[in-house]
Amino acid sequence: MTPMREMYCKPGVEMKSPGKGVTIEYGLFPSYKINSVAERKSQLNANQHLLIKLKVPIINKPRMKALVGFRHFREAYDFGNIDIEDQWLFQNLENKTLKNSRLSAYLTRSFSHKHYVGFKGELAYTGDYKGLIDFSKRYRHAFLVGVFGMKPHANKEWGIGLVARFGYRGNAVFPFLIYNQTFSKKWGIEFTVPVKMMVRYNISQRSLFLAGLEFGSRQYSVDFIEKPADGPTGQYNIRRAEVQLNIAFDQHIASWFWFEVKTGYVRYLDSQFEGIKSQEEVDFNIKSADGIFFKFGIFVNPPKSFYK
Repeated sequence: MTPMREMYCKPGVEMKSPGKGVTIEYGLFPSYKINSVAERKSQLNANQHLLIKLKVPIINKPRMKALVGFRHFREAYDFGNIDIEDQWLFQNLENKTLKNSRLSAYLTRSFSHKHYVGFKGELAYTGDYKGLIDFSKRYRHAFLVGVFGMKPHANKEWGIGLVARFGYRGNAVFPFLIYNQTFSKKWGIEFTVPVKMMVRYNISQRSLFLAGLEFGSRQYSVDFIEKPADGPTGQYNIRRAEVQLNIAFDQHIASWFWFEVKTGYVRYLDSQFEGIKSQEEVDFNIKSADGIFFKFGIFVNPPKSFYK
């Protein structure tokens, strides 16, 4: 008789890229030109990223799984050349640490061997605050995510979902689509449209390549307390967006541990800089030159035997 645990499907397909229970990742976006309201361009030596992420299961049953997670991301700008007369904004950003800390809860529940639903609730705190996290309202975003998934067989799944966002940027709802399929022992695709569309090549069960497009966006509430030139001071919101064409290599090291190397080309969309509580009303775009990037990370992926 077939065990009951096989009567319920689990999100994901065979040979898919490994899940990441604990992640430590460093990213380097080397030197490029950047400018704001003036035609003059400043030189950015580097934009450095650090990501630490943790997911812990609290319910691990054949039909239902629940996890809680914490994610901390930070980035800093190192300018080599700043136009003193016009680029007061970049002088404020020089060596400023921008942070994004998130508290998350995940729940998936299967209804049969073909259907499941998933939910995520998340609180994000983004800005230049001190310490690991600041729960002030000015930094807070809330997200609710729901998805309905169908898995016809072990090598194919698709789903539809909605993301609702609430916070200082206003409220919004966005749809998304999931489509994952393994075509053979070597090839597959992993799509979450419109944010991620990747082609997968499995060298073996211990190593694989992922290549494709990813869209990302970030926003921060920041304070410019000091007055480096003659620019206004006060509270501002920064919004950034980018599209990455990248390739990643994942390799199993030992036990639960993997490492990942990623590189690619990044296309920056215009960033917006909005004055909220400032001495002057300031609202303009920041333009960045496109370029290459590198990321290096290590992560933990529990084996299938860990899950019932």
